[in-house]
Amino acid sequence: MKRIISIAGRELNERLKSRSFLTMAVGGPLVVLFILYILFTASGGEEEHVRVLVSDPVETLENIIVPDSSGQIEYAFINSYVEPASFTSDPEYAGFDALLVVNEKVLSNNHVFFFQKKRLNSKIPLRIQRELEKRLEGLKAKEFTDLTLKEFLIVKHPLNLEVRDAYRPEELGNYKLAAYAGVVFGGIVFLFIFLFGMTILRSTSREKSSRIAEVLLATVKPGELMTGKLLGIGIAALIQFAIWTVLIFGGLLFFRSVFFPDMFDAANLVAGQEYTPYNDLVQLVYEQLNFGVMGTFFVLLLILGYLFYGGLFAALGAAQGSESDGQQFLIPLIFLFLIGIWSGWYVAENPDAELSFWLGIIPFTSPMVIMVNLGLGYESGELWHLLMAIVLLLLGILFNIGVAARVFKNALLVTGYRLRFGNLINWIFKKP
Repeated sequence: MKRIISIAGRELNERLKSRSFLTMAVGGPLVVLFILYILFTASGGEEEHVRVLVSDPVETLENIIVPDSSGQIEYAFINSYVEPASFTSDPEYAGFDALLVVNEKVLSNNHVFFFQKKRLNSKIPLRIQRELEKRLEGLKAKEFTDLTLKEFLIVKHPLNLEVRDAYRPEELGNYKLAAYAGVVFGGIVFLFIFLFGMTILRSTSREKSSRIAEVLLATVKPGELMTGKLLGIGIAALIQFAIWTVLIFGGLLFFRSVFFPDMFDAANLVAGQEYTPYNDLVQLVYEQLNFGVMGTFFVLLLILGYLFYGGLFAALGAAQGSESDGQQFLIPLIFLFLIGIWSGWYVAENPDAELSFWLGIIPFTSPMVIMVNLGLGYESGELWHLLMAIVLLLLGILFNIGVAARVFKNALLVTGYRLRFGNLINWIFKKP
């Protein structure tokens, strides 16, 4: 154990002193904050005017939803239930673009249906969801709690706005921006895994080609060397992530206090008064995302994903005949990373597809898809999906590290060859 800690300390010290580590640790968050600032202040382009019929049979909303000052969305109320078939065929409703159905239990189940006659800009359902949430928050705080509206926002539950085609109401169209926030979180996970995985590969390959590995293996076992590398470089990744977290979170707090100071002013949320119309991304970041849950799983998946892929990078580094050899075997790993990133976009667009379920439990893609599903929100009956994904990822880690350890032990001291697929097979099945 002492030798593993010694190797880990050596790798960690080498990473922390490198100029690239410091540049990435400080420059990365600044780039992210700059991009967020540009997105926060973006106007969003040309806006279309949308008329929404609100079906509220029990008058839960009291015929009040306060739109923003842009005038893009216009609400009209009817205190009876309207079927989607009637909404699309009855001439009485010909002037409306969408139907918002508010059920009598909305204050407890936080679920509403939104039927659109045509595919609206994705910002429209998001804006309607936000405006309806603000109205329901005021009603809940008044009826069910002794909290002020500002205090209630801390413990609120997000509204589930289910978007459907009015002509084909059985088809689901999901416009949850939070899902794409999950794509961003998952993308950062894969970015960290790839960057530090490449660090493992280059470090191992360099030590092998320069014969430093021979010196190291005179005092430590191959398995201890690989474990120490994974541990030391992994700790460096977590330190860099911690720096990113502090700088980005601090930057977001600065943005809120300087650019969006009235966002959490309860006076702006009271029905009947206008509130400042912020960019949808601003509302998502400051009001809708649960950073406690997202951050916790981000760290967990970063660790698990790093362990899953890290062993493969270590094995490839040990298997290379020279530092420049075996680059063709890096292409399949890069391809897996691209599939992982693509899976996040696919699940965000098709959350209920069968393929989305499988992408969510396959270890190669699950770190990305879990973050997307967390953004969408797991239903109470779907938590077993999350548990299954974590268990399979853990099993994948054990398998990958086992295979990587055999390649590492059998290949690290072998030189004078050109890496071929047959070499890898032999090293995997050869007894160390």
